[in-house]
Amino acid sequence: MSHQDAILEAIRFSADCLLKEPLHGSIWTNEVLAVLGHLGHATGAVRVCVFQDQPCPHHDEKFCISLKSEWARPLAQPWTGSPAAHTIPFSRLYPEAFCDLLDGRPACLAAGRPPLLFGRQTGKTRHSPVVNIPILVDNRLWGLLSLEQDRKDQAWPEIEIDALRTIADILGSAIHHQMMVEFYQAPVERSIVGIFLLQDQRIMFLNPRFARIFGYVRDDLTNRPFLEQLVAPEDRDLVRGHLLQKKDDPDKPGYFTFHGIKKDGTRIILELSCMRGAFREQPAIIGTVMDITKRTQAEAALVTGYVGTVVDIDNRKEYEKTLKASLDEKSILIMEIHHRVKNNLQIISGMIRLQARQITNKQALDALHECETRVITMALVHESLYQSDNLANINARRHITNLANTLVMSDDHEAHIDLDLDVEDMTLDVNMAIPASLIINELVINALKHAFVGRTHGRIRISLHHESGTILSLMVSDDGAGLPPGMNIAETKSLGLKLVTRLVRDQLKGDVTIRSDKGTSFLMRFPEVTAATTAVQKSAGPGEHNAG
Repeated sequence: MSHQDAILEAIRFSADCLLKEPLHGSIWTNEVLAVLGHLGHATGAVRVCVFQDQPCPHHDEKFCISLKSEWARPLAQPWTGSPAAHTIPFSRLYPEAFCDLLDGRPACLAAGRPPLLFGRQTGKTRHSPVVNIPILVDNRLWGLLSLEQDRKDQAWPEIEIDALRTIADILGSAIHHQMMVEFYQAPVERSIVGIFLLQDQRIMFLNPRFARIFGYVRDDLTNRPFLEQLVAPEDRDLVRGHLLQKKDDPDKPGYFTFHGIKKDGTRIILELSCMRGAFREQPAIIGTVMDITKRTQAEAALVTGYVGTVVDIDNRKEYEKTLKASLDEKSILIMEIHHRVKNNLQIISGMIRLQARQITNKQALDALHECETRVITMALVHESLYQSDNLANINARRHITNLANTLVMSDDHEAHIDLDLDVEDMTLDVNMAIPASLIINELVINALKHAFVGRTHGRIRISLHHESGTILSLMVSDDGAGLPPGMNIAETKSLGLKLVTRLVRDQLKGDVTIRSDKGTSFLMRFPEVTAATTAVQKSAGPGEHNAG
């Protein structure tokens, strides 16, 4: 295996180890150590380390790091046990390198300077070149990936630097995901309210409190039928009806009481609140339960004339607070999912760019570049969703403006391009935003490649408006050379134009009109998709979503 192939294999191995789903346990136990070892062998490094930011002991120090994980060659002295490895004033020792890291750039420490303080313990000065790659978590400098070579004055090749940055991005995404899992898992696991997830009437997830309410342990109820095992026979039709209504109508209140049965046969009165969600891309019911048996008995005693009864509503208030927190956490978790998808797509884009460095065939390079722009376009959609106040919709004007400018700046073209954007201030549902963004990507890139050959100036226009009622009109046009005479888009061999017609027809359920007069104009008309429309489509069964 060549050196460059070994580097690419290290990227693939890192993604396999750190981006797998679901993550069980800590990534620091096995996964990160395996990745560092793989990376060390691929680059020929003496030592590969991950350092984490930590509070600095002195106010004049901006960035202190602590050794988090280390791989070293068999004969190299490990740093893990050294106390000096856990309080390194990096910003004071290497201010120039710290500025590079803050700006997201690798920091290569000059040979002849001690990259760390460990060489001074034996009175020796280290002369190994060290490259430090910033690890960003949620756009913040979390720490650094550090590699040490044993050859003096060894410059790190640019392709290796790019590969290391990609692996640092993968590591940052995994750390962020682990932090989010731990952040949300603790409240759910320790909640005083029973929390559960149903799919096809079976319990796919439950927290310890849910199991204790019914007198079971968690393993006794996992993947077991909810109605038959936990609901009293006379209330099963009631509960089934409520759950089906919630599945079909997400806006219908899912709040009711019923009689449950504990493991020992004791009957209890339960208060259930639920909402529609998804699990493994399939519809599911997420809910909470509270045992209100004592409260109900106290209320009944009060109605029948007992004097002096006081009902403690602290638990109910706590329940309401917990439910609101659960809803807030769900929204944040959805935002985190979009953020992570965006990060993973950026990693894929980086891998495509690295692969392109090894290819000299122009046709293959063009194909890889087009593939990269499609990945970047999809990442921009998820970034817009992550930044949106409404997690199911994005602002069309802001998103298309960002997308168009990104495409024009990322493409290598000779002509100066003026962008004419006329986009209505409206929201796009995610099921409409992704295909529409890919259509804009293909048509803008196609114009940049073919419309302005031999010219120094050109104009691309993008418009999106409500045409009539719920029909949207999307137009992408240019003032370039126009389509070749007699060209039939239905028979074209261009993957981009085929993709446009498939996306319009199969995903947007619309039609496309093409004009080639003083340039080229693509006019797409399609029905507007809303969250309610999507819900109806899902309840009606799976449709054709593959654009091929």
